[in-house]
Amino acid sequence: MCFTPDLIKLLQFPWSFSNLVEVVAQKYNDKLFENRIIFPFKELLNLKNLEKLSITNAYRLEEIFEVAEGTNEDVDFETQSVVVFEKLKEVTLSGIYNLKHMWKSNRWIVLNFPNLTKVSIKECPFLGHVFTSCMVGSLLQLQELKISDCRSMDVIVKQVEDSETRLTTEVVFPCLKTITLHKLPNLKGFCLGKVAFEWPLLDALEIKYCPKITVFTNGQSTTPELKLIDTTFGLCHITEDPNSFIKTYQQEGWQF
Repeated sequence: MCFTPDLIKLLQFPWSFSNLVEVVAQKYNDKLFENRIIFPFKELLNLKNLEKLSITNAYRLEEIFEVAEGTNEDVDFETQSVVVFEKLKEVTLSGIYNLKHMWKSNRWIVLNFPNLTKVSIKECPFLGHVFTSCMVGSLLQLQELKISDCRSMDVIVKQVEDSETRLTTEVVFPCLKTITLHKLPNLKGFCLGKVAFEWPLLDALEIKYCPKITVFTNGQSTTPELKLIDTTFGLCHITEDPNSFIKTYQQEGWQF
């Protein structure tokens, strides 16, 4: 079953969330964009059939998947809860001008996306990051990541408070082949946490108009298939890891 829903109707009839397979919302869906949140926290467990999410030109929307905070009395914060989106494969967000959070994992609630294959985000000026350190270990099927025109974004993966106790020292993206980082004027790096990353299939990396990037990851980055990096100053052959590449070119005065 496939829907292009009016969020007002979904909120009036919460049971219908469990039937959602595809959400495609554009500017003409005016009622949808009157809301601050797309999916309320209490409905997250009902999104087991959601496969595709595409939202374009929303002005009031601030959060896609609401995650409860520690002050919420309706949630048991004694133990950590994991919400798994088993079927979600594709997320496309464009022109969401007040978006601050896509999926805000915290120390009590972690969102996992084991079958997510494609993420594309464009023109979300207040979005500060894409993933949290709690959820990156679940991105085992992610193949393509494209982020552009997000002026507030300073990292792609944000280290969550107290998450070091739950993270391994290494994160593997076994299927990720393409990363595009374009027009991110405040981006400092992909991840600034002290975690090693492995990208066994990554063969296309684009970093353009990201003048503040200082490192790809703070930990080691292993990219055996990466031979070229597409940069602001042209296509460059790479004979070292992305961290060393970025540092070398910065020392020579080049700006990404």
